Amino acid sequence: MSIFEAKVKTLGKDKKGNNKIISLSYIVLNDTYAEVEEQLMTFAVSIPSISLSKYESIINEASDDKSELYKSCVALNELAEDGSMKETKIYVLVWAHSTEEANEELKGWISENMSILSVGRSNFIDVL
Repeated sequence: MSIFEAKVKTLGKDKKGNNKIISLSYIVLNDTYAEVEEQLMTFAVSIPSISLSKYESIINEASDDKSELYKSCVALNELAEDGSMKETKIYVLVWAHSTEEANEELKGWISENMSILSVGRSNFIDVL
């Protein structure tokens, strides 16, 4: 199963309650672009973009409607063949209620040869 990022346009409401086309970003777990597109067309007016995601993993699960997806970058520090330290960046998403909670979830996920480089709120509204 691959992780895709998708931007869709769908019907929503403006502040006055009038119908309006809005843009939303989703993470979609599926095997192929065609399957992602088929899944999104059940509710989207149009799909401006679908791409393979740079995120390698999704940590935790949404515990309730108030959970949000936080984006993070983790460094994997490895010894290179020439004896120097090599840093590889790994991008992961974390379900949490706050940046602090996301950071704590990451601390439980990383190994001793990894470090957290950044944690921040993402623009993804859900994982499908």
